[in-house]
Amino acid sequence: LLHRPTAPPRTARSCVNLKVRDNRSANLTQPGGRSSFREMDKIAIRIPDHVLYRSIPDGGGVLLDLDGREYFALDDVAARMWEVLADTGAISSVVESLVLEYDVDRSSLRKDADRFVRALVDRRLAHRSAI
Repeated sequence: LLHRPTAPPRTARSCVNLKVRDNRSANLTQPGGRSSFREMDKIAIRIPDHVLYRSIPDGGGVLLDLDGREYFALDDVAARMWEVLADTGAISSVVESLVLEYDVDRSSLRKDADRFVRALVDRRLAHRSAI
């Protein structure tokens, strides 16, 4: 989901192929991670002021970390997750929105959203707090 465009691509630990309802396809690459968010519905996600997002007209988006002076490319699915997360601060909203937009089961989408948020938090592109 997140990668630095200037760095060589990393090997993905898992990959989910999602079909968009209008028959386009999107490739969602997952970063690995050990921790799990068992109580994600009780956690609010906040985007710090030092992180900027811009969508790309042909799909996807770019995150700019002003503090770390790094930028990250997001594919179509990750960009959509980011947009919903930035608007609502809730992983459950990400799942509810994307399950309507993509042909994917809710359980897989929930795992993907959890991994995406974990990657954001690990890279300090988002903060989590108890509700």
